[in-house]
Amino acid sequence: MKKFSYLVFISRFISYLCTRFRKGNPAMSIAVGTVRPPRIVAQLVAYHVRDVGVGSSSLLYPTHRKSTMDRTDTPHWFAMRATYRREMKAHDELEEAGIEVFIPMRLVNKKVGTRMKRVEAPAVSGLLFVHCSQPFLQTFKLKRPYLQYLCSFERDGSRKPIVVPDQQMMDFIRISTQTEEEVTYLDPELENLAQGTRVRIVNGPFEGLTGTFQRVQGKRNRQFVIQIEGVLALAVQISPNLLEVIEK
Repeated sequence: MKKFSYLVFISRFISYLCTRFRKGNPAMSIAVGTVRPPRIVAQLVAYHVRDVGVGSSSLLYPTHRKSTMDRTDTPHWFAMRATYRREMKAHDELEEAGIEVFIPMRLVNKKVGTRMKRVEAPAVSGLLFVHCSQPFLQTFKLKRPYLQYLCSFERDGSRKPIVVPDQQMMDFIRISTQTEEEVTYLDPELENLAQGTRVRIVNGPFEGLTGTFQRVQGKRNRQFVIQIEGVLALAVQISPNLLEVIEK
């Protein structure tokens, strides 16, 4: 009850401030809606900036807004492409804006001066994964036309940005950045990944991860494969002793 009363007090206080801002300085009231305060305050401000003049029912009964808020404000992992190999430029600008970003990397031989060195380079040209809410990401993209969504085609012919489930993305990042074995990146459209045996790693640093255990072109032994459907897959050698078959 105390928590409820506290929220009512905060809601009325913010409503009062927003009303004063609107009367005294219309430009200021717009700023209140665009600044990014801490999450709980941001949610409260969002309710009232949207509902000034209507009342405070949206805060007292937030379930009427919850589904919309969840869809738009929750950060997701978006698969994206930076044109003309500008993925590292996009990476730096996204990080500078406080947005989490991941680029799969691999070791390559590069001539530095007169010597060859092993250096990290993007595994797939132009590919990056961005963790952000779609409205904020859409605003970020406006001044960066080289940054584009990777999309899937829906049954009605429309295109929809590819969103990678959080756990799948975390598993992918975990094994691609922490394994000591060589990682091979695969194009899911070129590899027959559906033919592999579904397995789970039951021991070691990657315990709990699931994927397929199968033959991969160019590799002598069968590989443990994790894929992000329609985007990218990775293969790494895992001892069969660490795997258990997942029953269908």
